[in-house]
Amino acid sequence: MSQHISTSSNTYAEMVCIPTDCCEVFADFIAQITGEALEEIVIGTLADLSAFRFYNVPQDDIKSMLITPRTLPLQALVIRSSYDPSLTPLCDYTCAESVWIDDELSDKTLVQALESFACVVSQRLGREVGFVYAVEYKSNQDWIALYQAGIAPLECGRYYIHPSWHLPKAGRENIAIDPALAFGSGHHASTFMCISLLSAMDLAGKCCLDVGCGSGILGIIMAKQGGVVDACDVDMLAVEETRKNFEKNAVYARRVEQGSLADMLLESSVQHSYDVICANIVADVLACMHNDFIAALKPSGVLILSGILEEKCEWILEIFGDMQLLQKEHRDEWVSLKFALVT
Repeated sequence: MSQHISTSSNTYAEMVCIPTDCCEVFADFIAQITGEALEEIVIGTLADLSAFRFYNVPQDDIKSMLITPRTLPLQALVIRSSYDPSLTPLCDYTCAESVWIDDELSDKTLVQALESFACVVSQRLGREVGFVYAVEYKSNQDWIALYQAGIAPLECGRYYIHPSWHLPKAGRENIAIDPALAFGSGHHASTFMCISLLSAMDLAGKCCLDVGCGSGILGIIMAKQGGVVDACDVDMLAVEETRKNFEKNAVYARRVEQGSLADMLLESSVQHSYDVICANIVADVLACMHNDFIAALKPSGVLILSGILEEKCEWILEIFGDMQLLQKEHRDEWVSLKFALVT
């Protein structure tokens, strides 16, 4: 029997989930199986972890976190819903047609699904990946309005990136992006650095590809700078969001498709097609895509990689050692790299 947190509209559940690794991969998974909006935040130091539970986190790490909370990862995901993620089966979330869920997960709660997902990620990466979480019931004080009030416009390079509830800014290149299920409003350090790198490039007439397009913001910037833009993402929610945001910002994308770069490369027309590829994903995925990037780039093409934690930078540089490093950017704990294909 499904269980809601309350029969009253005066309360909602707020779950704070802190993955120990691969935060954006967890975010995509949650968005796909719940259809709920997420907020990605920098948590800083938590003063009290007494309400948090730990899954697949080594005992020594738990003790360290309880004594010194600053040892937690910097990123957290906040999920707000009328459903209790520790009690409600995921099948109750599937009122939206765009929500993806398979039979194996339908009877599980969100917390149980995250436990299964953490095990799968751990197996695939060959290391322990877990998460820390807490669920709190809160009074409904129009948290959507409170959330909107906390999303400020952003200036980066030549661009002024703002949610639709803020007015455009005169004298700037305006881009309207509303934070949604697909991430990429420019506030995250990895996205910010991509925008900065793209802003300095002459893309007029060049074939550009946004891999893992999310909200489509990087593709929109490529198009505004004269690029002929394709975009892809394995998440259909991201594809829909990208198409919507291209239309909202009155720019044109040649194609926006669901699938990976490897899927696109199955088409012979995509081989060695792109002057510029930008991929803002996570280091482990970028590493696996090395050969696909090489196959998709034109001779002397440019590759921008982002979503790389500084601790994994040298590893990525080693993997992409057959390309010429043009630029390295660092912001917070994140690194972005700009390469050229050496021919």
